[in-house]
Amino acid sequence: MSTNSEEEAADGMMMFCASCGTAQVGDIKLKTCTACKSVRYCSIKCQREHRPQHKRACKKRAAELQDEILFKQPESSHEGDCPICFLPMSLDNDKSTMMSCCSKLICEGCMYSYHVRLVQENLDPTCPFCRHPPPNSEEEEEKNVMKRVKANDPVAMLQMGVRRYEAGDNDGAFTYVNKAAVLGDAGAHYQLSMFYHEGRVVEKDGKKRVYHLEQAAIGGHALARYNLAIFDLKNDRGDRAMKHWIIAAKLGHDVSLNAVKDSFRVGLVSKDDFASALRAHQAAVEATKSPQREAAKEEKCKSAAQKQKRKPLRAKEGCTERRNLNDLSKVDIRPPHPAKSIELDEGFSKRHSKSSLAGWERSNGSNSSHGQNKRSIGVEVQSVKIEFDTTEMPVSKSAPFIKNLLGQERLVIPSTPKCNFIHPG
Repeated sequence: MSTNSEEEAADGMMMFCASCGTAQVGDIKLKTCTACKSVRYCSIKCQREHRPQHKRACKKRAAELQDEILFKQPESSHEGDCPICFLPMSLDNDKSTMMSCCSKLICEGCMYSYHVRLVQENLDPTCPFCRHPPPNSEEEEEKNVMKRVKANDPVAMLQMGVRRYEAGDNDGAFTYVNKAAVLGDAGAHYQLSMFYHEGRVVEKDGKKRVYHLEQAAIGGHALARYNLAIFDLKNDRGDRAMKHWIIAAKLGHDVSLNAVKDSFRVGLVSKDDFASALRAHQAAVEATKSPQREAAKEEKCKSAAQKQKRKPLRAKEGCTERRNLNDLSKVDIRPPHPAKSIELDEGFSKRHSKSSLAGWERSNGSNSSHGQNKRSIGVEVQSVKIEFDTTEMPVSKSAPFIKNLLGQERLVIPSTPKCNFIHPG
């Protein structure tokens, strides 16, 4: 029987109760199975009676439908577009600012341009999007966030959850983040996955963790999709892992692109897939660039160079100079264990084991300016070294053999508040 005839037969079966055969005529309305959406029932009683026969086919079809949604390429990342210049946001959190008054994410180019305008025209500082005056204290900033929370803003709910987490209120953190996830925020789903993975805020739950990772990945969260690839690799599902990495790379995720590149070298990814991922990654990165953002980047580099001249860094013997990587220079790495190596950017490397990864904590920072919501609990390592051992196992797309895959989980580190508004002068 051809595929078309099978679909026609399925459509015909859907007009009858799968248990008793009652047809949908007149006032008789049939209800579709919510999981597989392939059969219908006239009552709950018929559905329960037919469950033993339908259970296996239902689960198989439901998994197929879920994979169709999961492996569909998102149109953009979960960051979306800047509400001022309408250009795609960068995946780098340091290149954007969250405003507490309106919960809008503003790119660094628009923030820089607005700052220049304030200086040139001698204007009073306000939010570049909603023109709300900047908060003068932490209390006023939190009031602004609570106003957005009461308006059912999922972004504000996520930020309030991060605040509660940093304050040690685990119940409050879970409540706010869970509400944001219910409203469909991809970032909230990712944070919930980390909660269920760590077991600090709630008890560890592998199934719920994977569920929230999948929901975040569907929403365009590249880091969540990267972690899904790691999960599939652990469970010998190499084909799924490669798909996740390719999708994340096309969103502009650098670490995923490196993983695809290394997989291509050992034959786990085809040449066409690697080429398409590389082209899409370049296009995604180029789409986030603009003259204003480049000017902001140059200004940031000048400021960093001036600070470096004022306070020179003393590199330890045998260690290259540390560079800014989401402020990881302030991260305390403990306890030391034998082992595995993660290569940070600019050639800096530290040796530590997986257990020390989970124990990373951010020390108290000195930047205590008001106005910026804490965007995310997760911090991403920029580059990950992946080693393949081709001597132990033959190359197989169905059973990849990555021996040392480091950076398996993203770190959950509370962010330090930074100033979200640059006052003129």
